[in-house]
Amino acid sequence: MFYLKKITSAIALTATLLVGLPAQADLVAFYNFNNGSAEDVSGNGNDGVSSTLAPSFTANGYEGGAFDFNQSSNSFTVLPVDIGPTSMPEITMGGWFKTDAINGITGLLSHDNCCYDRQLGIDTRGGGGYTYSGFAGNGVQGSTPVVIGEWTFLAFRHSQLTGDFTLDVNGVHYDRTGVTYTDGTTQLYLGRNPNYDHPFDGQADNVFVFDHILTDQELVDMRVQGESFFSQDVSAPAIALFALSMLPFWRRQKKIK
Repeated sequence: MFYLKKITSAIALTATLLVGLPAQADLVAFYNFNNGSAEDVSGNGNDGVSSTLAPSFTANGYEGGAFDFNQSSNSFTVLPVDIGPTSMPEITMGGWFKTDAINGITGLLSHDNCCYDRQLGIDTRGGGGYTYSGFAGNGVQGSTPVVIGEWTFLAFRHSQLTGDFTLDVNGVHYDRTGVTYTDGTTQLYLGRNPNYDHPFDGQADNVFVFDHILTDQELVDMRVQGESFFSQDVSAPAIALFALSMLPFWRRQKKIK
């Protein structure tokens, strides 16, 4: 009975300490496309549904499989995630994108239905020609020109609470303050803006949505680690914490012997 009480106490302490560890619980959705579908592999069940002329699967994505969008067939995928600021005051969303052709202003990841709602896309209105861009509530934040055929990491971070906005393009940050949004559509569109402009012509891989703002370092880790960043396991720290919690018991046993 003594041993059982000690082990039970250790497990309870480990569980308490794990609450304070960084976790992936705020990962709302993650799509690696490795099985040729828009399955949400985060385990949250936010599986996507593609248009009638669905994007095709390619095994040669950024990392494993990817979705290949064809502008001429208007292929896109609808993700059942509401990224409106009422439902999700803070957000980090993005992925890896490779553009095959540019035929106008394009939405990549969007719920826009007017008023420059939250969107990652390709745009000219931020200056510098066609650049990877983000809608910023009352306009467009541009970056550097799109390089055709090159995989590019994009991330969109925003807090409706503070107005802080950051567009990340391959690790380069473009910041704004005082940015607020209205609620757009209640679903997230991958491969086009749901209401305006042109569909995407290119590939998307490792698309993600978090319901909080990731730090600069977390985005660096994501870019370096790729898909493994999204499958970080708490089992190793759990084992370590359990061992630490049992140390007093083991020391006592050693003294008794």
